[in-house]
Amino acid sequence: MKKFTEDNRGADVAIEAVGLPEVWEQTISMVRKGGTVNLFGGCKRGTKVSIDTSLIHYSQINIKGVFHHT
Repeated sequence: MKKFTEDNRGADVAIEAVGLPEVWEQTISMVRKGGTVNLFGGCKRGTKVSIDTSLIHYSQINIKGVFHHT
């Protein structure tokens, strides 16, 4: 995603709607500094994801979880 944005900055907002841990991780890496990630797709209970904490802290990324029904 970053290569498709000006100066490789990343997306302002990224919405994940698949519910797979690897897609959660990819989505978090796609946003710009100060960007927002919306984790809409729910992973199975007990699923673990690996997140580079420096992206959240130093890049000030906002991560929001959303519960939904279909």
